[in-house]
Amino acid sequence: MQRPNQVKIKNILSAGVNLKDRFIPNLAELRRITDDLKRMGYRIVLTQGVYDMIHEGHAKYLEKALSYGDILVVGVDSDELTRLRKGPNRPIVPQKERLQMLAHLRHVSILTVREAKHGLGKLIETGSLSESKVEKTESGRWLIDDRCKKEAVNCDNFEYQEDAQGMFEYCGGPESDVHGLDGDDDGEVCEALPSNQ
Repeated sequence: MQRPNQVKIKNILSAGVNLKDRFIPNLAELRRITDDLKRMGYRIVLTQGVYDMIHEGHAKYLEKALSYGDILVVGVDSDELTRLRKGPNRPIVPQKERLQMLAHLRHVSILTVREAKHGLGKLIETGSLSESKVEKTESGRWLIDDRCKKEAVNCDNFEYQEDAQGMFEYCGGPESDVHGLDGDDDGEVCEALPSNQ
């Protein structure tokens, strides 16, 4: 039986704002939802920030963040945390309104709030940082990409050898071979796949 306040995954995945289903302030519930989504095969990406006075740069950043996975979780700094980080005159736009504006952006799947009492690690526990590729974008923000998790990929995931080779190199190449794609350690992976050239 579903608890009355339990989020329905179909509402998270559906089109539309659905803030009441997509805003998950309880971190235990957020973990449960992201674990369920991962079991369903979705790749989870997490980012966080203030998102005060949302502008085109925020939208482009969130679009890029989603390109690293299937579901984008956005942690929004609370009003209290924003004042601590940015000064007593911030945020300009209150937390509730920032959440509502982000919910209207099509790249944002799930929203949560990062409180002053939470370290960044508290939100990151919802992902798998230790097995994820972390990349700094041009804007200086960090993105987490779980395509490099050991269980995420094998040769059956690719149609062509070049695609597998690209993933192998993206995830660290021969130094790490996190997916075990290079069985004979020659730097060429999934050699039984056809070439697209």
